[in-house]
Amino acid sequence: MAEEEQPPDYSRVLDDTSGRRFEASRWKMGATSDLAHGGSYATSVAGAGVARFKLKVPTSNDYALYAWWPSKRSNTTAARFGVNTSSGTQWTTVDQSKDGGY
Repeated sequence: MAEEEQPPDYSRVLDDTSGRRFEASRWKMGATSDLAHGGSYATSVAGAGVARFKLKVPTSNDYALYAWWPSKRSNTTAARFGVNTSSGTQWTTVDQSKDGGY
């Protein structure tokens, strides 16, 4: 493996069952999808606002963040992910109708 592909010293999985580490007021919660991590999921409905995962990473400058979703044609094509950093929020937009499982 290349040096940048080495497994991290720290890893953590957060999902909709992570208690106070996950907030999604007015989102629809479900518990029967075998496509969802752990079998449960949260999905946005019109006007529901944002979902937030709270994680303190015990390192700085060099870490990776991954998101997973099942691909469905009805998913949004412009989901925004933001990560708070010391230099401000870093944003990226992904098409959740494609690349499921990433």
